[in-house]
Amino acid sequence: MATRGAGVPFLEDELMEEEKLLTVEELTKQIHGFKTRWYGLVKKAEKLTDFKSGFEEGFKKAVEGLYTDVDACKDDVDSFEHHLKHYFPGERSDITWMTKKVFRHLEDLRVLVKRDYDVLEGSKGLAEELKGLTEEMEKAEAKLKEAEAKSAETCGKYFDMKNDYTRELQGIEDRINKQLDKVRAKFVEMTTPIVEGHEILLASNKMTIDGLFEHLTEKPEDTEKISLVLKKGGFFGKKAEADLAKTSVLKYVSSEILEGVAPVMKEKRQLLSKLESDYSELPRLEKACEEAEKERKKLERPVEDLKEKIAQIRKSEVFKFADYDGILDTREQYLDKIGEAEPDVKAYLDFALLHLKGFEELEPDVEKRNLLAERKDLKEKVVALEKEAAKAREELSAKVAEVTTLTAAKEGLEKRLGEAEKQVKALEAEKEALMERLAVAGKKLAEFEGHLRASLEKFQTAVESRLGDVTAAMDTGKGAAERKVGKKVDTLRGKGKAKK
Repeated sequence: MATRGAGVPFLEDELMEEEKLLTVEELTKQIHGFKTRWYGLVKKAEKLTDFKSGFEEGFKKAVEGLYTDVDACKDDVDSFEHHLKHYFPGERSDITWMTKKVFRHLEDLRVLVKRDYDVLEGSKGLAEELKGLTEEMEKAEAKLKEAEAKSAETCGKYFDMKNDYTRELQGIEDRINKQLDKVRAKFVEMTTPIVEGHEILLASNKMTIDGLFEHLTEKPEDTEKISLVLKKGGFFGKKAEADLAKTSVLKYVSSEILEGVAPVMKEKRQLLSKLESDYSELPRLEKACEEAEKERKKLERPVEDLKEKIAQIRKSEVFKFADYDGILDTREQYLDKIGEAEPDVKAYLDFALLHLKGFEELEPDVEKRNLLAERKDLKEKVVALEKEAAKAREELSAKVAEVTTLTAAKEGLEKRLGEAEKQVKALEAEKEALMERLAVAGKKLAEFEGHLRASLEKFQTAVESRLGDVTAAMDTGKGAAERKVGKKVDTLRGKGKAKK
């Protein structure tokens, strides 16, 4: 319980003149309201996960509600500081320090929520714009896909036909070249000896034998333009001399050999003509392919532009709320900030509510104030005495319980002692009976031993007498047996002699 000291002027009192000073009851009620609002922030942050996307209707309003409550909490703390200092001037330093810490936490949370709210508020049209661009891109992609399919089909036909054309053309070239190789071999064989030591000129241009053959194959009429000049060493700038005889021979041989080229070239022209006829559609397909590709590229550009626009929009901060993961991240950020502030807010609330509990404002009438103070002191003494009496009653109850327990324990021990004494007496009686039985048994044992000893002596005497009789009988029986055996032997011997 605390009371404000009299006559302590401070700046907050002057400020209170401009605004109504809250009574202790009103201040307590408002602080409880702040407490409820503060712990309600956690529920509101958790409720954000009811939305699957930040673009859902109601999400922005939920963030706005959270922001409004945070802002209100900040205003509450700002307002409470003056009132608390008014009622508890001795705690001004602690109130200032606690208020600053709580205010800073609330400001950090307010800035965080305000930032998200501003992003949502400033991006109201982005969702619709994105939706429109996405629909436009889907249409453009559909057209592009159609153009790509047409291009793939048209160009596919063109390239398939072109590959067939190229393959057949290569076959014709291989066939003709094989025939020309035979003529070339003969041409080289026949002309090499002729041109040895000479340079071949065709319209003043130097030629090799192979080069001459290739040229004359295409233009046999240039045979007359051939000339041979001797290769001679000499001074620099000396003009080479033409060999007319060798030139004539070369022209003749070339003409003769090249006559075999004409049929081959004719066959080539015929084959190529047929090839061009068979693939007459190739130029048209080529043009169609070019036009299809041109159309595809024309439709490709708008799709790329739309993708770029959509990508730029998606870079906006509002798209962190686009999916459920973004909402979970936002909730965690809010809860982390609230968790950081919780210890300081709790300490602030505990301080304010504890000090306000039972607080009484000063009575302006001195006599009445003294009477109230005296009554208050008496009440406090009564409360203190009641506490002491309650404590004494508790101690007495504890002692009575202890005595009761000890008495019960004593009675139990006495009962057990009586039972033990009875058991001891019974055991002693049993011991005496056993001793008597043991004495009787000892006496009987001694008598039995005497009888046994006499019986053994008598038995021993009888055995010894019997053994003497047996020994004598054995000696007598032995002599009779020997005589009987001797007589039997003699009888047997007499019978043996009679037989002989």
